[in-house]
Amino acid sequence: MNSEEPEVLHYDEIPFGHWGVINAENFKREIIREYAQENPDTVSALENLGLEEVIGQVERSGCRALERVLRKVPKKRWDFTLSRNIQLNINGSSVTLQDKYDGRFALISAVRGIRPVEYSERKEEPKQESDLFLKIISGEDYAITIAKDEQAHESPFSISPKREELSDSRALTIINRFPAYARVIDSALEEYINRRISNKHTKISKGINLVTIPTTYYERIEDAPAEDLTSMLSSLKAGLLSVKMAAEERGIRYIPVYLFFNIGRNVGGSLKRLHAQAYIDLNQDGHGSTMEDILKAFEEQERAGRCKFCQPSTWQREEFLIYENEFCSAYATRAPIRNFDTKIIPKRHVEDITMLSRDELLGLSEALITVSKA
Repeated sequence: MNSEEPEVLHYDEIPFGHWGVINAENFKREIIREYAQENPDTVSALENLGLEEVIGQVERSGCRALERVLRKVPKKRWDFTLSRNIQLNINGSSVTLQDKYDGRFALISAVRGIRPVEYSERKEEPKQESDLFLKIISGEDYAITIAKDEQAHESPFSISPKREELSDSRALTIINRFPAYARVIDSALEEYINRRISNKHTKISKGINLVTIPTTYYERIEDAPAEDLTSMLSSLKAGLLSVKMAAEERGIRYIPVYLFFNIGRNVGGSLKRLHAQAYIDLNQDGHGSTMEDILKAFEEQERAGRCKFCQPSTWQREEFLIYENEFCSAYATRAPIRNFDTKIIPKRHVEDITMLSRDELLGLSEALITVSKA
């Protein structure tokens, strides 16, 4: 599709939960859809009513449609048996943060269950030939594009999915259409949902789920040229910086980010095109136990004045170094979580992937490709 003005999907037409959008119209449509499952003969009486009237009539009818829709709202749920309040050491004193946890939590999202899947659920069945991102790149399907190559594009909180030609870029960062988070919620509706579902350990899961893809088709890291992989990482970096800036403008300062490549069915991948994802948690209520362990380890190293990555010992290099280039090193993991667990570390001491230069991202790409081929 080619046109000077991209076609925009109207805010009220966005399906429930798609791109992390929950508004009065799609919430009402979802209630009516659920109500119709039990009451097909009377559902027409709801279609011209406002949201409050629909909620009232459905509750009076005894139908559990509203309850089922509330279950579909993305939630962040802490395991209260394996979570605790975060404690900080400030000027030698221990400070407990009463509103923030570390431990185990789950992101629960019904919209994830309807996401497209290109891999067969049965291993013996062949893969279906398809590429669901191609229609986004060619402008045949809607997307909210946060970054094109290294340039920010739309706001991370955009409510305007567009059909636009994107093939002139080497890499794109878009909002995941089927996310684990609620990204934009009408304020009055958010208050209502919170009253119905929230407690100390469960709340609306608020955040942004980014997906970064190359516009040229590859299925594996080792299939992509280093320049294209670098463009992916640069686009992801631009997307992360855009989210950080937009979140801070909304008063959000505490932003855990979980980055990963999701390649192949064995690690939960559902789409074949090479892609990276970022789960950006905007709940401001804490982070997982693994992240807490990492933060404490780096805090201890900072107090000791020595970074184990910047200043590895001779025996660490002799025993575990498997690859290095001008900008990064790759080490075998001493206590692997899974087969082929490898640490790839920039040689320059940085605290955030967004601080890496284009050259350093190229070095990281070359390391990823080399290690993936090994």
